[in-house]
Amino acid sequence: MDVSIPRPSSTRWNFNIRTVSRIHENLQPLKNCLTEIHSTSNADQTIAEATGILKYLNDDSFMFWLDYASC
Repeated sequence: MDVSIPRPSSTRWNFNIRTVSRIHENLQPLKNCLTEIHSTSNADQTIAEATGILKYLNDDSFMFWLDYASC
């Protein structure tokens, strides 16, 4: 993935919106990456974190608010 999460700006709100937008724009590559981490990692902590993030990215309520915030 050739995209990074933006650096913090002087306005916290602006930074949060830019981060949400990046997640929304790269949702499928992010899911693919986390799925790959989940299936290939040997570290329990890493697997747990990837699983937790994937759970959010597959949650209908989370996706509703992600779509809403990225408009």
